[in-house]
Amino acid sequence: MGQYWYLLNLDRRERAYGAKLGEWYPSEDYRWLEQRLKIPRLSPNIDRWIAQGKRAVQRGSLLKLPNEMIDEIFTELRVEDPVSMVCFAVACKELLSLGKPHAYKLMKAECRSWINHRLICVGDYGSNLPQGLLTAEEEAAIEGMREDDEYPPTLYSLAAATFDSHLDAFDDAFRFAWFESPQYDIMCHESIRRQTPTQKNDWRMITSLLSPAYDQGPAVLCNMSKGECVRQDALNLPAGISLGHVLVSQICCSDDPSCSMVVGEDFEKNFERGRWVGDRFCIATVSTMPKLTGGAEWKDVTCEVHELLCHLCYENPEDFDLE
Repeated sequence: MGQYWYLLNLDRRERAYGAKLGEWYPSEDYRWLEQRLKIPRLSPNIDRWIAQGKRAVQRGSLLKLPNEMIDEIFTELRVEDPVSMVCFAVACKELLSLGKPHAYKLMKAECRSWINHRLICVGDYGSNLPQGLLTAEEEAAIEGMREDDEYPPTLYSLAAATFDSHLDAFDDAFRFAWFESPQYDIMCHESIRRQTPTQKNDWRMITSLLSPAYDQGPAVLCNMSKGECVRQDALNLPAGISLGHVLVSQICCSDDPSCSMVVGEDFEKNFERGRWVGDRFCIATVSTMPKLTGGAEWKDVTCEVHELLCHLCYENPEDFDLE
């Protein structure tokens, strides 16, 4: 029957997929995964709005409060009523300046980042994991599921039983949990219904505060654990093969090679026991790659990764939609 595979974030206890690898790996759209590995930033429009034009004189008593007290108001609203916090921030330039850090914290939290988390694509026949991959608590949790010695529990079975699998956690990294709140719905319809220039501008500011921006330029997949990287613009592969494909191809782990794809003997071992299993990652640009500990230099392994991906693509053309 073949084995099933999960893509796991061990630190967030989240899982995706769960079917045979050949049924999802080749044709999957990994934009959600790539977004979670990119560093979200506030839209550059925010700073432009603050810098441009005159600042209206605010005659009310609110801005006479010390900045520290206004900061506390933002903190309380961010936790209790994020929709109101965003509206509060766009009330004037002074509040937008003070509210920027809080808007960024809110956005980062709701983007559900996978940056610098342990990632693995594990098969349900996989019991021999790399030493040191799991914490003592995770190993104890797996052992705690044991019912008999004939079918010992595995990381796959632990993930199936206890990891978060909500589909909306994976289909759009831009979806904030509170977008579906009644307050947001009212605010959205009111802004559409009333088309005054001021309200249009407010709506643009609100959506800019809610929408993450990302660094522009050729993307680089960075293995922060090993100091290795893969440059997307150096991959000579068919359109549609993304850094998500690159990542998953390097983090598969199982005791059995069955994956519902054609994998040659020369590549089988490297594929079923990936070189990056359980490592930590981010996606950056050439100019924004994180600094390595001790001033070490990044090692470009694009060529090594490219060879495996070429083999998978051309041995499984129908799965990768190459025909």
